[in-house]
Amino acid sequence: MGMMPKVLGRNFRSAINRADLEEAEAIVARLQEEAPLAIATRGMELELLIERRLFDEAAPLAEQLCRLHPDSGKIFFLAGKLAYRQREYPVAETRLRESFRLHPHWKSRYWLGRTMTALNRFDEARSLLESVVEAHPFVQADLAWLFERSKDFPRAIACCEAVLKREPDHERARTQLARLKAQELQPEDLVEELEGLNALGETIPHHLLAGYVERLFQMGRTQEARTVIETLDKTLQHHIRTNIAWACYHSQAYDLAFQLFLEVLPHNLKRVSFYASLQFSAEKVHQIPLLIERFSEFAEMDRGLFGRIKKLERLLDGGT
Repeated sequence: MGMMPKVLGRNFRSAINRADLEEAEAIVARLQEEAPLAIATRGMELELLIERRLFDEAAPLAEQLCRLHPDSGKIFFLAGKLAYRQREYPVAETRLRESFRLHPHWKSRYWLGRTMTALNRFDEARSLLESVVEAHPFVQADLAWLFERSKDFPRAIACCEAVLKREPDHERARTQLARLKAQELQPEDLVEELEGLNALGETIPHHLLAGYVERLFQMGRTQEARTVIETLDKTLQHHIRTNIAWACYHSQAYDLAFQLFLEVLPHNLKRVSFYASLQFSAEKVHQIPLLIERFSEFAEMDRGLFGRIKKLERLLDGGT
């Protein structure tokens, strides 16, 4: 690659780091004129598609580039990052491991650590993330999520506090910290605290609603929990609704869990644990036909659903 493409490559990296995707796209267009078949140009095409979240366009390009350039750690890294973004975590693991084998780099370890968290392989995830956090402190936020997922709430809290010490305006760490501290309260204490807010005319913070519902169920205040869910704000963010669905599921309120899981299904495609719990809830409340109908609506977006639909149809027919 000549001098001009190298300069453009540096400018592309700068634009991506600034999240200036319009400039990045203009640079890729110039590179396609200067060196259209160069591996660097094709890699930037792939990276731009990932950053623009055009995953359906990026996927065939990633597969093609992995075949054409089996010795490129960068290509396998980008392909692994894409698979992670698509929630294809086993594919992401394979590609990221190959990327690190070809070219050991901290970013491959970092994204592999995130992938291991998503796959519930927490020991390896922790080892990978802790190996890069000292040089890259932002990884504390990923460790906070890992520790929360693995129910190590004290360590999760410590990580959130470390993030907020460095970045006081880090919104995700702030809401996570509030949620984690609520987890440590006894059910009665949390409910009393949140109902005290209500009594003062304040709304219960959305990120604490799932904990509130779960504690109501734990205290045997089932009807009140159901009332909270029936009166949920229709504009509530989908990840909040997902958390409330999980609270109902863990409280064995499977009819509510099923209802809420269906509402957030479009935002949880390709999540294996989500599908398994949704199906379990459907079986508990005898709603397999409705589940088949909803899965059919999204099967083109996640073709793995076709196999699930067939299994559900066999289940209806009395098979296994």
